[in-house]
Amino acid sequence: GDGGGMDSGESEGVQLAKQVLELDDDFNSILSILGTTINPTSSPAAMRKEYLLISRLIHPDKIGREFGMATKAFQLLVSAYEGLSQPDLTKSDTSKAKGKTLSRSNEGCFRTPVCCPRCNVEWGQACDGLENAAYSHMMTGIKTYCCSTCLLSFGCMTAVHKCPSCRKSFEYTPDDFHRKISCGNNGCNRPFGFMLINVSESRLKELREEIKATQERRLKRQDAIDRRNARAKVNAPMARAGGGAKAGGKAA
Repeated sequence: GDGGGMDSGESEGVQLAKQVLELDDDFNSILSILGTTINPTSSPAAMRKEYLLISRLIHPDKIGREFGMATKAFQLLVSAYEGLSQPDLTKSDTSKAKGKTLSRSNEGCFRTPVCCPRCNVEWGQACDGLENAAYSHMMTGIKTYCCSTCLLSFGCMTAVHKCPSCRKSFEYTPDDFHRKISCGNNGCNRPFGFMLINVSESRLKELREEIKATQERRLKRQDAIDRRNARAKVNAPMARAGGGAKAGGKAA
């Protein structure tokens, strides 16, 4: 079946996908599922390494035929990585966030192709009906968007980024947004930057408040999950001890 417990005949990917589904919105545990502890204080490199390792195992293209809930599990993984790597706005006062817009030249900059990590279809086409600044919001890591083809919700950390020159993929982080970089692919060394599309102060404030509220809700959920997990660890030895005592009493 597509749910339930582990089956010894299942692939590692299916078993991991089932564990991800059980963890639901416990982002920390999802990215820690292979044994390396990941939390919001982990380095970006550590987070990305674990995301990529898990992604290769549970991607729907790999296990979709044998596990009907593969896409849902992959969405949870993507959401976990995007959520933990998103800039933290919970400690900032968005009502007083002025002067946050940045103006710079777009010379040598492109609206680089951004593709869905699930279906690899290019995001941000005219048919998607997005606001003009959606590309900047995506590339700075403050907002996630839904793929109009497969409906996966993703952001810049999980997206497949492609070079505007050779159209091959390259590694990207929001720290690159205001830089000129090269993709690093063989035979392609042309530097390029990323198109900055400015928005009004009022729109930026609205967006930051929206993101802050979402992050605060997620942190409350994660805190409740962490406290529940901590209690379970404390109670587990006592439960095992109690079970052993009962078994001993019956034997006597």
